[in-house]
Amino acid sequence: MVDVYTAFAIILLAIIVFVSMTPPTREGLVASDESMRKMFVDTYNVVDNGMHGLEKMNMTGNLNANRIKLGDKWTLSGVGDKHGNDDWLRLFNKDGTGYYGGLAAGRLWSGGATHLNGPTSTRDINANGNVNVTGAVNASGNLCVQNECLNNTDIKNMKNNATNNNATNNNATNNNATSKGNVEADKLQIDSIVFQKPGSNDNSDPYSLRKIIHGGNRSSLRLSINNNSDETFEIWGDACRKGGCGGEGVVAHKFTADGKAWHKGGLTAGKTINVTGAGAKLCIDGVCLTKDDIAKFKAA
Repeated sequence: MVDVYTAFAIILLAIIVFVSMTPPTREGLVASDESMRKMFVDTYNVVDNGMHGLEKMNMTGNLNANRIKLGDKWTLSGVGDKHGNDDWLRLFNKDGTGYYGGLAAGRLWSGGATHLNGPTSTRDINANGNVNVTGAVNASGNLCVQNECLNNTDIKNMKNNATNNNATNNNATNNNATSKGNVEADKLQIDSIVFQKPGSNDNSDPYSLRKIIHGGNRSSLRLSINNNSDETFEIWGDACRKGGCGGEGVVAHKFTADGKAWHKGGLTAGKTINVTGAGAKLCIDGVCLTKDDIAKFKAA
């Protein structure tokens, strides 16, 4: 196999000999010997087109080139390209006007920063430093920081729960927040509270607590207990006297959705107690007085 230097020497010698001939001699030589003519034509093509005529070349030294074209697809430039003359080696199209194609390799190593400007598909990403992502990260495996990993189920749980089992925040804003533990906050600003058990073990009775603004500085705190007449709002307490300070205690006050109220203890009013409505009565331990009974007592 002739090395590249010997090939260049042969080509150069052939050119010198051919150029030094007189035109008649040159034409006669070319015309008389078809193989000779072909050699000179091939020699011209090699010199003129940058060795395009060589199908194979073996080198044991260095090959210096400003630009290298790979087939009819890519161009690699060592003297700058459309994007600048810097320390980046860019894989451009055959005309050197823009990025083209892709790079497939068994491994890829970078000693510095690695910039990815579009979608990137890979099996594993191992980073000794930070990984900064301004777009989406789609992983079919786990996302790990050191030895702590998140799988698909962990990501779903984080998305469905605005807080972990114990969360402390100065301010929290979320359309839906679910916590299985404690939520600690100096200030909790919400429009309404809807009482509903998570999951499917709840009934059809919607309960809610909400501030209602009637206009100007007139507002009310509205507790809605729906949707039947026997729905109740109860106040429990006094657990320590019942032998369990950590329990719910006993019911002391009860208000039903149809307007009834029950109190375990005494009822003290600072002013008049008005009992209105058809059939209204004042009852003490089962003994009741109607409006007519009071009128007769006052007339006696």
